[in-house]
Amino acid sequence: MPADPHSSACPAAQASDQDADDGNLDTCVLCGLGGNLLCCDGCPAAYHMRCIGEGAKSIPDGEWLCTECSLGGRGSHPL
Repeated sequence: MPADPHSSACPAAQASDQDADDGNLDTCVLCGLGGNLLCCDGCPAAYHMRCIGEGAKSIPDGEWLCTECSLGGRGSHPL
């Protein structure tokens, strides 16, 4: 598993859509499929980078917030 938590694959969905270990969904909120997901640090959302139009080099080191959290929506993350 890579050291960068944003590039790691979220575990395959088990009994529920939310993984007890990291608190993020195990499927992409846009397409509903599992795989290598980018997990938001402000809410449980997870995305395939291709689904949000991002490349590996465009994801910053450290905290990453989905569009909803960045705009002050879904998560409880303070801006």
